[in-house]
Amino acid sequence: MNKFSKITGILLVALLLVSCNKGKKIEEADNYTSIDDKYTFIVGIWTADKEMGSEMSLTISENEGKYAYILETTKNVHKGFLKIEDGAEMFITLPEIKWAEYRGAIPEGKELEDVPLEDMFGIGFMYDGETKELMFQNYGNNMNYYVKIAEIDDKYIILKKNEGN
Repeated sequence: MNKFSKITGILLVALLLVSCNKGKKIEEADNYTSIDDKYTFIVGIWTADKEMGSEMSLTISENEGKYAYILETTKNVHKGFLKIEDGAEMFITLPEIKWAEYRGAIPEGKELEDVPLEDMFGIGFMYDGETKELMFQNYGNNMNYYVKIAEIDDKYIILKKNEGN
């Protein structure tokens, strides 16, 4: 399976998982993932490949018995606790981050501007155990319109853990 089709399939699953956070934040501490030895490999600093044009870093640490994050872009800094969903694929969700824009499915015959903006929260990264990368889809298309992080132009964001972390 080539990397593009793998990313596309996994991101569709991630989009379904994130759709549960439409219009609400996850604020209860019980929803965050507690420290677990099997997830210690995620602790560290993850950065986007600057050659692809993305300037973003994700720092994951242990704090108050949970995994905390700091997501930094050129314009914003987001902090909070993350949630890990570990099944056939592993997803790391930053639940408090509000998407830049979300209009969802655009009905046939309607213009983008005719569909109202809605609040959407949570950025879900898929962890690829083969490549040891975190990735997410930053924006949709004309049929499913959304932008998660406005200051990043890349459609697919791939983060790699810095050496020595």
